[in-house]
Amino acid sequence: MGIEMKSRTVGLRVSCLIFALICLAHVARLGTRTDVVVAGHHFGSNWSVVAVVISGVLSIWLAKLSGPWCSEISMTPGPKR
Repeated sequence: MGIEMKSRTVGLRVSCLIFALICLAHVARLGTRTDVVVAGHHFGSNWSVVAVVISGVLSIWLAKLSGPWCSEISMTPGPKR
């Protein structure tokens, strides 16, 4: 179980880092006020605000899941009373 939990933790931390980098890229896009055009469609800064919120929340959530306070052992239900 130790190796499986370690690989799961590493995967969660890598995912957390990827979402954090995406969040920072959108913050940089907001700072420079760069327009994005995809197939002739213009995407304004409103979409970057949405992307910052979503990627930031996902990054924080994955960081909490990869921490030592959240493991499969602590999430098992206790004895019924």
